[in-house]
Amino acid sequence: MKTNLISLAFVILSLMLAGCVPSIYPFYTSDDIVFEESLLGTWTEEDLSTWTFTTENNKNYVLELTENEPDSPQKKGYFDVHLFKIGDSHFLDLIPGVNDQMNIPFLMKLSMLPMHLLFKVDFVGETVVFRLMNQERCAEMIEKGLISVKHEKSGDLIVLSAPTDELQRFVIEFGKDAEAYTEEMVLKK
Repeated sequence: MKTNLISLAFVILSLMLAGCVPSIYPFYTSDDIVFEESLLGTWTEEDLSTWTFTTENNKNYVLELTENEPDSPQKKGYFDVHLFKIGDSHFLDLIPGVNDQMNIPFLMKLSMLPMHLLFKVDFVGETVVFRLMNQERCAEMIEKGLISVKHEKSGDLIVLSAPTDELQRFVIEFGKDAEAYTEEMVLKK
């Protein structure tokens, strides 16, 4: 169990360190949710990770994310996922789902706060392209007053604390910047 908890924490930490901007609140409302049958199934990213999307209700997804890095034990975590649209753009909102790794002491559970992670999504032929929000660029734009959004800062980490309607306005405004999102993660079935 401890190994599984460490694996989940590593997956989430890796995503955060990769440059994403977590949020306390979801980036979507129920009216924004869309369902794309084509997202279902198993996708791979250059043999480094496997993303398996399933559903039980054709409204949201469960993601089983498996990292397969050379010379490292396999890491696996589960996320609850909502695909949604703002304007013509698709996004994924991920939040840690039901994980066996959560069999941890009560005090540790109290100190962990599940965060929403945002991916911009493009469906391109037989591939899906994910991009995380660029943490560094977001911090820079906030610091310079180029964008405004309710947030907290801890060291280099920015945590968005705005309600969903404000988050959506932020996503639209921030998305206009050429450096708003990180490099592409191209996944193939």
